[in-house]
Amino acid sequence: IRQTLEITVTSDVGNADAATLQVWSHGGKLYVRTAKSYTLYIYTLAGQLYRQQQVDAGETVIELPQGFYIVVMDGKRWKVAAP
Repeated sequence: IRQTLEITVTSDVGNADAATLQVWSHGGKLYVRTAKSYTLYIYTLAGQLYRQQQVDAGETVIELPQGFYIVVMDGKRWKVAAP
C-alpha cells in the first residue's frame, strides 16, 4: 500500500507557529516544513528514539528506512509511514 500523507497543523488558540509546521512522508522520505528552527525527534512504533535532529526554517528532507514512525516537534506528534 502506498499513500502520500500530508498533515498541516492549524490552531485557533493563539499559537501562530503551529500553523507553520508541516510534516509528511513520500517515497521513503520525511519532509518537514517550518517557519523557524526546531528540534525534531523521530521514534519507532516501539518507542525507541531513531533520530534527533535540528531542523532550520524552510524545508528539510530526511531519508527513512521502511517502517512506521512517530515524529515529535514542538510538543506535537505525527504518525508517518515510509514504504
